[in-house]
Amino acid sequence: MFSDMLHFIYDGLTALEKRKFSVAFNLLRKPFKEGLPLAAWMCADEEGFFSRLKVDPSGSFDPRKLDQQKRRDLYRAAACQSGCKDFIDADYLDGVVSDRSNSFGLAPLFDKSTHYVTGNRAIETEAYNINMIFKNRTDNDVYEGCYKDIAYILFFMHMIQINIYSRMSSAKKKYINWLIFSTLSVFESLFVTGSSNMLRFMNKEFGEFFQCPMCEADFRIHKKQAPRFFIMELVECKECGMTHQFPFNWLLSKVDLDLGRA
Repeated sequence: MFSDMLHFIYDGLTALEKRKFSVAFNLLRKPFKEGLPLAAWMCADEEGFFSRLKVDPSGSFDPRKLDQQKRRDLYRAAACQSGCKDFIDADYLDGVVSDRSNSFGLAPLFDKSTHYVTGNRAIETEAYNINMIFKNRTDNDVYEGCYKDIAYILFFMHMIQINIYSRMSSAKKKYINWLIFSTLSVFESLFVTGSSNMLRFMNKEFGEFFQCPMCEADFRIHKKQAPRFFIMELVECKECGMTHQFPFNWLLSKVDLDLGRA
């Protein structure tokens, strides 16, 4: 199931990058709106999930029968099981994915991209319009909120996936630490206003190692540098302008942390 979901997500993000909005949200709708509750169910209640899969999958897993409370309970339980309960808000997550009245969420975009005409009051097709067809591809309004929500969902999905796979072969604690630390740091840097708690912690705990190998100037990681630093492990020295590698993943592996503990 995860492989199928990832193919849809990859092609959806590619279409979004090309500003093919209708195609993008059509592709993202299936893994986020239909696949995510099932993945959460598998993580939260493995025995119950497979029992229903054997007896009555069409009746048990019909999206129309998974009401709001059921979905939120599944998200909340899966977040506890996978060790990310402090980072995932089940109510917010469900509001983003399933609430059509949430004008800042993904749900209205899912339905408008799937149907040429929508009658629900929250997403009713406007006069002189057919959903997404006359959307100006040069507009950036779609991007303002969707990347934050997509990143939030993908983090949750990845933690669920690790938890489920760990039941067959345990994932290393060092990998979980790196995943949580780097993901949350990048998320805060890109989407959270004000200072970053993760960067403040990192600069304090690892500051003694932050020195340019060329000019030996001390440096700190700032919000603008953080995505490049955590994803590519590259940092630019403000003093000499040199861009160099920094082995953050290796350094983090030497610290005794357990960020994935539920």
